[in-house]
Amino acid sequence: MDKERAIERWERKMPYIEEVNDDNFLDVAFGEDIIGPQTKFSPTLDLSTFTPVFEMLYEQRQSGYIFSEESRESIMDLIQGTLSIGNEEEAKKLSEIYDRQAPVERSTILYLDHETDMIHYAEPVQGEFSSTQLPLDEAYTATRTPMIGIHTHPTESLPSHVDYSSLITFVPYEDRRLMGAEIVLCPNVQILVFPSFHTPRLEIGEANKMIDEYGEKWDMEKDTEFQEAVKNANDLLSGHNDFFLEKYKEGVAIIEEAFSDPQLSEDEKERLVTEALDRIQNEQDENYKRILPLYDEATTRLHAYGSHFNNLKSVNMAREMHVKMYFSADKRKFHLLPV
Repeated sequence: MDKERAIERWERKMPYIEEVNDDNFLDVAFGEDIIGPQTKFSPTLDLSTFTPVFEMLYEQRQSGYIFSEESRESIMDLIQGTLSIGNEEEAKKLSEIYDRQAPVERSTILYLDHETDMIHYAEPVQGEFSSTQLPLDEAYTATRTPMIGIHTHPTESLPSHVDYSSLITFVPYEDRRLMGAEIVLCPNVQILVFPSFHTPRLEIGEANKMIDEYGEKWDMEKDTEFQEAVKNANDLLSGHNDFFLEKYKEGVAIIEEAFSDPQLSEDEKERLVTEALDRIQNEQDENYKRILPLYDEATTRLHAYGSHFNNLKSVNMAREMHVKMYFSADKRKFHLLPV
């Protein structure tokens, strides 16, 4: 396919550009078929023209739940189970996790307005914590052509596999990619992705299929190391809850025994119960103090592995898609990465 495209373009006397640089990167972003097998990419690109758009997206923050609705339902089940054994302190902590919010992802599209021959950006869209949709309805019309998709990420992370969908989707009746470039705005860095000559050009159905298959191939929930890390964290929490339940039953037994003994005075019963409950509470507190740092360590490892897994997944996707990736730390000058 690549060879056929190269021959066809040569026959039409339409040479490929020698290098993607500051003078022509907007032509590339327009999605025209001007990148050839020998086209180089400049070590740096100046995108300061669009810095105000980047800053606008950074500033337009709207909060949403960190966890998906499905995850929050699972957390609520844990809360109810914890409350059922009387562990209100743990339930409170889980409730804080359940209600935790953070800025959601935002997105826009830089598009060319053919009536004015000027580049504009679409009204930003507020998504969820880890996903958003590009506003194609506004940027893709009879008089507008989408050029660069832009969206935020909540953490310092490379583009996810779904972020490549618009780059590999080919619009046959327009002879162009759906999007000429993608930009991801992380909290402290910005990442620009260009398709190369060898980046797939697929009709939308095939493009979506490729993205889905890659997601299945790199499903962290199926990764054995990740599953082991989850199990370790859950076992610690489960062990603490089992210990609490055991002590709770022990306290109930002491109370029942004290109040069923006719030879004990009311003061003696109260003393025995108070001493027993204080001892049990102290044992629970000591166990919690022992478990908490272990649990924190386990969840820290879990999150670290999750970040490592996702970045490894993103790097492999970038290589498989044959894209060119740039990064910036000032929202202006972008530097080519050796992906």
